[in-house]
Amino acid sequence: EQPFTYVVFTCGGSMCNAVSQVKKYLRVDYCAELVMPDNYVVMYDIRHPDDVKRTLMAAQKTLGVICNDVKKREKKKLKTPGLLEMIQTKWMYPIYRNGRKTDRFFADDRCDGCGVCAANCPDKAIDMVGGKPTWSKPQCELCLSCLHHCPRQALQYGKKTAKRSRYIYPRVIKRQES
Repeated sequence: EQPFTYVVFTCGGSMCNAVSQVKKYLRVDYCAELVMPDNYVVMYDIRHPDDVKRTLMAAQKTLGVICNDVKKREKKKLKTPGLLEMIQTKWMYPIYRNGRKTDRFFADDRCDGCGVCAANCPDKAIDMVGGKPTWSKPQCELCLSCLHHCPRQALQYGKKTAKRSRYIYPRVIKRQES
């Protein structure tokens, strides 16, 4: 029997032309988009809590539909992206891929050396040296898990994140210092 392959893209507003990236590597039977609260504070602040709540409620409904479709092995393709989405992907993806540099991360004077940042880094790109986080790899996924999980908002990426809110999906279990 042919395997049933499904892909669910999570995004904070637009997945641009991510479908074309996946199609290079997989034969996809079912493809869906799940809009979640955007937490990319490198570029902008977190939305108002009421907006976040509405987004999560809509995502819960969408996720129910996706789960039912996948259980039934429904076939579904996402609409072909428009010209704007294709241009955005062509322009933004190389910047993301090549720009995930860790040299812009730093801990400000609020850092108490708790190690939560290192424990939550999926790339294991943070070492605790002398009680402070040090980024030991030149690049990471730039998921910002370290920044969002910091209990004191002491981790920054460049100058703008210090003034921006943090967000963690409410059901995520934080890892403590390892």
